[in-house]
Amino acid sequence: MRASIGIGLEVKVDGSLSALVRQLQRYAQHDAVDALLVATTRARLHAVPTTLSGKPIAVALLLTGGL
Repeated sequence: MRASIGIGLEVKVDGSLSALVRQLQRYAQHDAVDALLVATTRARLHAVPTTLSGKPIAVALLLTGGL
């Protein structure tokens, strides 16, 4: 049994939603990955599935221009 949790992190500032989902699907195929996190500045990339290959996906929308 593994003692740690594997989180795949994808940071996106550009690109299409379909390309992002394809990349996340590749990450989700790895046994070492238990969950996925997407950090993006693009609101349109927030529409990813909530799970892929049984692994949960969270999205962090990074807002710009606030400071």
